[in-house]
Order: sequence, then C-alpha cells, then structure tokens
Amino acid sequence: MTSILRIAIPSLIPTCLDYLPNRQKAGPGMRVKISLRGKVCMGVVISEEQNTSVPLGKLKPIIEMVDKERVIAANLLALLQWVSQYYHYPLGGVLRVALPSLIRKAKSLPQDTVEIWRIRRQSAQTAELSKQAFKQRALLEWLSKLEGADKALLDMEFKNWQTPLKILEQKGLVERRQVKIKKQKTHDTKIPRHQLNADQRRVIKAMLADCNGFSCTLLEGVTGSGKTEIYLELCEFMLKQQKQVLVLVPEIALTIQTVARFKARFGSSVQVFHSRLSDGERLRAWSFVADGTAQIVIGTRSATFLPFKELGLIIVDEEHDGSYKQIESLRYHARDVSVKRAQLENIPILLGSATPALETLRNATIGRYKHQRLMRRAGSAVMPRFRVVDVRGQRLEAGLSKPLLQLIDARLKKREQVLLFINRRGYAPLMMCRDCGEVLSCRHCDAHLVYHKRIDKLSCHHCNSQIKVPQQCPQCNSDKLETMGVGTQQIEEKIQTLFPDARVLRIDTDAVRRKDVLAQRLEQIHSRQVDIIVGTQILTKGHDLPAITLTGIVNVDQGLFSIDFRSTERLAQLITQVGGRSGRGDVAGDVVLQTHHPEHPLLRTLLEKGYSALSAELLQERQQIGLPPYRHLTLLRVEARQPKLNTAFLNQVERYAKPLAQHSQVRVYPPIPAAMEKKVGYHRAFMLFEAQRASELNRYIATLLEKIESLASKRTVRWYFDVDPLEID
Repeated sequence: MTSILRIAIPSLIPTCLDYLPNRQKAGPGMRVKISLRGKVCMGVVISEEQNTSVPLGKLKPIIEMVDKERVIAANLLALLQWVSQYYHYPLGGVLRVALPSLIRKAKSLPQDTVEIWRIRRQSAQTAELSKQAFKQRALLEWLSKLEGADKALLDMEFKNWQTPLKILEQKGLVERRQVKIKKQKTHDTKIPRHQLNADQRRVIKAMLADCNGFSCTLLEGVTGSGKTEIYLELCEFMLKQQKQVLVLVPEIALTIQTVARFKARFGSSVQVFHSRLSDGERLRAWSFVADGTAQIVIGTRSATFLPFKELGLIIVDEEHDGSYKQIESLRYHARDVSVKRAQLENIPILLGSATPALETLRNATIGRYKHQRLMRRAGSAVMPRFRVVDVRGQRLEAGLSKPLLQLIDARLKKREQVLLFINRRGYAPLMMCRDCGEVLSCRHCDAHLVYHKRIDKLSCHHCNSQIKVPQQCPQCNSDKLETMGVGTQQIEEKIQTLFPDARVLRIDTDAVRRKDVLAQRLEQIHSRQVDIIVGTQILTKGHDLPAITLTGIVNVDQGLFSIDFRSTERLAQLITQVGGRSGRGDVAGDVVLQTHHPEHPLLRTLLEKGYSALSAELLQERQQIGLPPYRHLTLLRVEARQPKLNTAFLNQVERYAKPLAQHSQVRVYPPIPAAMEKKVGYHRAFMLFEAQRASELNRYIATLLEKIESLASKRTVRWYFDVDPLEID
C-alpha cells in the first residue's frame, strides 16, 4: 500500500496537503521541500497516512528532505496539533508562529561554531589610529584584553559598534573568525545563596515530591515572599538531573532582574529567548535548546514552542499577567499551552503569582491544581501599610493630593525613594474645547487623542497617529482649547516644580522606547541616583526595588467602573502588585491610594481582607452570573473598512449558528459592534458563544468553522475566533 505524507506549510493554508514520498525516508517532524503552485516551499511532515482524498495519480512526490532527523519531536508536534484544534487556527499558521523564520526558510541548523572578532596581531596599537577615532580606539583597547568577542558580548559593551569594527577590519587590526562553541554542561554556583525560610523549604519539598510526572502547582506568594529563590532552587535540582527548565516571563524587557539573577547563579547555562532577537540569534537559540546546550531558558510566549531535548520543569512567573495572551494572528494563551505541554511531556509545571488569575484559583480550589502559599515576605521585610485618601473636594496639583505630597516630603527628608504610579502615559489624556465641549479624537479610531507636551502633539495610543495641536476647535473655531486629566509627563513636571532638589525619573513606554534604556534607568534606581520615580505598569512586573518606601497610586478610579467583567480582578491585581514595590527592604513601606470612592466594596475588601478574600468573592460572583471560569467563551471577531460588510457577514454566520446550537448546550449571542467600534481604520464587531463545558464549545466552533469556510462573504472581512478571550470589546 502506498504511503502518503501529510504535510503542513507554515502559512494560513487551512488544511494539510498530501504528497508522495521520494526515495528518501521522510517522517513526522521532518522538514521537506515540496512544489506548490509552481513554487518550491518548505513544509513539515505531520504524519504518514495510508489513505488520501486526492487521486493517487494527482499527488506529487516531495522534492527533497531538508533534515536527516526530525526537528520537531513527537511531543512538541502533538502540542502544535492541539493548539491548532483548540484555538481553531490552521496548523500551518501555528507552525509559522512556533518556528523561527530561518527554520521556516529551510535553513540548516547552525554548526557548533560562533563568529568572533579578535586582535589580528598583538602589535596592533591605538597609535595607528587618528585622534578622532574614539570608538575605534575604545574597541581596539577592549579587544586587546580578550581572546575574542562575539556579537552578543559586543552588544552588551558598545552601541553602534558595527561601523568602527568594520573599519578596524579594513585596516588589518582586527580579524573575524569562526570558533568552536564551548558547550558548558556545568554551572557556577559560587555566588552567595539566600537563606531559605521554612515556608520556602516546604514548597520546594512538595515540588520535588511531584517531580517524576505531570502535576500543576499554583505558588501563591505575596510580593517579596521569595518566589524567585524557589525557582532557582528547583532549577538547581533539575540541572543535577540533567534536565532542562523553561521559565516563562510576561515581557523580557520588563524582567531584567530575573534574567540577571538566573545568569548570576547559572552562568552560560541560561539562554534568553524572545521576539527582539535577530533571526540568526533565534535560530542559534533554537539549536542550543534542541541539543541540550541551553539548560535553562528564560523566555516570553514564543519560548513555549522551543524544541527541548530533556525538558524537566516549566515555571510560569506572574501567571496572571495578560501579556501571556497573544492578541494577533494565533491568539493563544502561553500559560494554558504550557500546562498542556507539561501534560504531554509528563513533567511538573509551577505557576507563580502574588495575585493569581481567577481561572487558576478555580482550578486549585477544585483540586485540579495543587496549591502552595507563601503568606509573608522573605527576610526581615514586612508587608506595606495601605492608606486610602479621599480626594473629593480637595484641590489637586497634577492629580496629587496634599496628604500624598506631605508624605512624599517626609520620605525625601529621610532620603528614601518614592514611586508615583499612574497608568496613563503622556501629559494629559484629553484636549477639550471649553466653549462647545468638543473632545479632540482620532480620525482612525474611536478614541480620544492624548496630549504629549514634550513633542507638543496629540497622539492616538491605538494607531500611533499624531497631529499638531490645532489653534482652533475644529467644531466651533474657538481658541479655548485646554487639556483635561493627568498623565505621567504632567506629574513628572509638577513633582520637579514642587521638589526642585529631588532627582525625578519617569519610566513609561515613551521614556524607555530605545534599547537598554530601561536597564539603565533601573540601575539608576538601584544605585540611589533617583529620589522619585513616576511610572506606569512597567514597574509592576518582576522588579525588586528595596529602597522604595512610599508608593502613591494617583488614580485608583480608572478601573472601578469599566464595562469589562474582568476589570475588577485586574484592578485588584494592579493595586496589589504596585503596592508590593514598597517596603521590600529593611524599612517598612506605605501605599497611598487616591480615590473619589473610598467606600467602594472592592477597595474595602482588598485593603481589609486581602487579595485572597477578594478573589473568593469574585469567584462566587462569577458563578452566580455565569461567567468564566464557570462558563467558557469564544468570540468571533470581525473587521472591515465598511461596517455594513461586518453586518452582512455576521448575519450569515448567525443563520448557521443558531440552528446548529439547538443540538448542543451552546448559547449564541447576536452580533454587536465592539465597544471601540473603529480602530486603526477598521470597523469592528463580534459574536459571542458560550457553554459550560470547553469541550462542547470547541466541537461546536469546529463545526461552525466548516460552515463559515463555505461563505463567499468571508473574503470581504477579516475574521478570526478568539478562544478564552481576556476582553470582550
């Protein structure tokens, strides 16, 4: 019987394609070159089949094999197929997300060499260079002290080193060579260890007892309780067992300290993997993971799909963070995919957070996950004191109340650091006409324009368009335009005026857009070169700032009255995480919350009983209403240049969806426009599907998807399913 190769191409082709083998033996997980529509493409063999729906005479043989061995192991291939089925996304599209671009382009895996630059002759002297060649001199002097330096080392030491180094090569002072990589299977643990407390030892003991098979454990530990130290100890154990560890973090740029601590402990055994790596760096990292050279991988979402040789443990840090959910192309949740991978690999997974997601807490409550707690801070640090400031009727200076300003002054006199948090970048979130009330809005989005004083422009934070500040109101021609509200830039300006001797530093995406700026600013904070930090949620993720003793949350009210059912959970997490930056050293910390609603039930419960009590109340509320995690949701999101195209397409889908739902327990909601109906020039709408069991909803969507594929109107809109959406907008 003829063997058939079922092949997926890393593209959005909705199905796999069947090909005949050639004389070479190609099996699942191997890359092959095939002919498709007159072009040579790279595909991945998914399976070998005996049957095909295509007549054998029409099947083409593969052109050639790219690999002699499989590049995607059986467990990883099974994971990719599960992701395709669960998130209703073409398997080829999953491969496009999971595989580095050079792997998709059929490039060979790199050899065990790396390119380095070194002094060509020991007699090379900086005297041979002109006095103006400062960068060349610095590079030459630095290289003279080393046996050689690769790109990664040069990136760490110099900015814009490529041109001066090329000139040094042309002058014959420096040469480029390929050298064999020293694959280090050991790690240096000579740095001082933190003394573990009884709670940390208990958690480690429980985890090690479950390390021989699949288990999922929630580690709920208050901010500063020493979760990272537990991660380090577990990694130490796994490395001794010759196993690899995957450590997922929400955003690599925002977890600099985590990476630094792991590298200080384990040296070159640590590999970092994220989207900012070059294509060559991603390919090399992929290769190091595949051959076991990289023993610990710290990465963002995409690291979930790396080809580990001997994976022994997965750690998901800050598991509640929304950054783990991809919001474009393949809309997967890295935490949930990691749990599935641990199950397929038959290994333990640890989910760590001070503020666990309600879905995770629910799984722990019903016994699906194990639950470990760290309820006190490590060492001598104590939890911060929370204080609510009622700002009703108060005169605020750039959003800052008199009580908060007095506390800032007191901390500065003690030479302690202060953090002021507001999750609004820019100078002011609105510009409004005082005469007619017109609010200046983006013409591409249903959103207000934000005023940025430094560049004196109005900017849309959704499509990044900018306009000059108009001289007159576009509605009534009045010249009485003024800003409303407060952003980070305005607070920074006011603080500098009120405390002229204080060293003020702003940290938001505008301020740290360039490479390495965030690391530099964090170093300034740690070295006590800064007195007051003004920042957004960038500072809530993975940063240990022990000198901060006062945190002011400028505007708590932003999240109290959102239409999103998850907003209460998110606000509680944000308050807890931001407040957790305070008092992590030897001095007790304070957290000030400014609000117009001091009696709000969320604030009262959170501050009087803590996040655990509030999350229990929220779970009870979700159960009564019928919301996740007690019900499962899937959205069909649609975008088009003209809203009538969305309406026509969704009406057709609804005509299929409702009769189909009569034979299941799935509830179908009618199509509605998104809360922000227009975004980046596209009009948006959606349909919501709900069921009690995820498996039933998944089967229903799979059947509906087949119907949608037959609609001609599907080509008039951009459409996709969003499984387990974090936002219904």
